[in-house]
Amino acid sequence: MGLSENRNQIYIWSLSTGTIAYRIKPTFQSKSDMTANHLNQEASVHMKKRQYTAKMTPWDRRTESSEKRQKRRELQLEEELKEMEEKRKERENGVEQFILSGDEKVVVASFFSHHLCVFDMEKKDHVQTLENDNSLLHLYVAALTYDGSFLVHTNYDEDDKVSYVTLWDCFEGTVRKRLKNEKDVCAIGISDDAQRVLFGKGNCELRIWEPFKKSSLRKIHGYQGMNFQFGMNKIFILKGGSKAIIYAGDISMWDLDKGVVLAVYTPDTRISAMTVAMDGQLLCFGLKDSLSVVSLRLVDNSRDGMDDMGENIMGEKIESDSSDEE
Repeated sequence: MGLSENRNQIYIWSLSTGTIAYRIKPTFQSKSDMTANHLNQEASVHMKKRQYTAKMTPWDRRTESSEKRQKRRELQLEEELKEMEEKRKERENGVEQFILSGDEKVVVASFFSHHLCVFDMEKKDHVQTLENDNSLLHLYVAALTYDGSFLVHTNYDEDDKVSYVTLWDCFEGTVRKRLKNEKDVCAIGISDDAQRVLFGKGNCELRIWEPFKKSSLRKIHGYQGMNFQFGMNKIFILKGGSKAIIYAGDISMWDLDKGVVLAVYTPDTRISAMTVAMDGQLLCFGLKDSLSVVSLRLVDNSRDGMDDMGENIMGEKIESDSSDEE
């Protein structure tokens, strides 16, 4: 699977014939046939959501004449129509990134825009669009559940000036949960049932979040030598969400229920790529400047932990910053 030359389509290649088996590309509902009245109505709805009048003081609203009010609304409508047109043009962007679900049936693609596209590989079709008017949606730090039904990723709200960790329902196209005020997230993983999310931060902290439980956010301090860097780390959640494999400079295995690290492997050379197989029993990775693939088999993962490095594992309140669930 790969992208076309101009990045507007995803090609699926047949390895037996060496030819393109089929292509999939975004198919958006066209608005070219919408009347000016319909466009104005849609723009008016967006204006109400943005609450433009909140920028005015109560005194200004009380003293505003009907003529000035009408002029202000016309300018706001014009501004909203212009912004809608800019976002419509974003749908012509090429694919920036894409990620594939573990069962290879769902692809989510980003376009350096305010939307993501969900593709069904069995139906060979664009089945859903995830949209956020206030955030550019990227997949730099993102993870899919095994069946592709849920996506978790980081995004920044341009209006509120706030960073979020957001959980999407890919088939419904809706936001299920969000964590507010989560900065410097470098890597993220999600369990197969989306009941647990694990993400690593630049200050070498791990956060365990159970989106469908109230006040479920927990913090774990990393060990000395753990090194989270943006775009260079991997997190795999295993065993129904109870264990995790993390690549952050070293490769470490964690017991998420107890909040402790079970084992750490430190390679002599920097790892360039890594994945897990056999339900987390086998780790495969490639080393920089080497053509070899190294495999590690986890023989015993029943130990209690190297040291008691957990913190807030009994539900204590996190004091380092304010993370709010929505």
